[in-house]
Amino acid sequence: MHELGHALAFRYFGIESEIVLYQMGGLAIPGAGMIWGRQGRKRSLTHMNQIIVSAAGPLIQLLLAAVVGVS
Repeated sequence: MHELGHALAFRYFGIESEIVLYQMGGLAIPGAGMIWGRQGRKRSLTHMNQIIVSAAGPLIQLLLAAVVGVS
């Protein structure tokens, strides 16, 4: 679920991503690391967007823990 949070955040910002799972963890790998601007130019994620992508993994875990804990 942790990596799914990162992947969903990447996709929210217009970056396709893949999840690769290993025995002891995984990775959310962005496609190109760039998003297309409105004028058709490539631009990178801002620092705030990178923080959001980084926080999305732990946040989805906490959300799932809350849902499981309530039920």
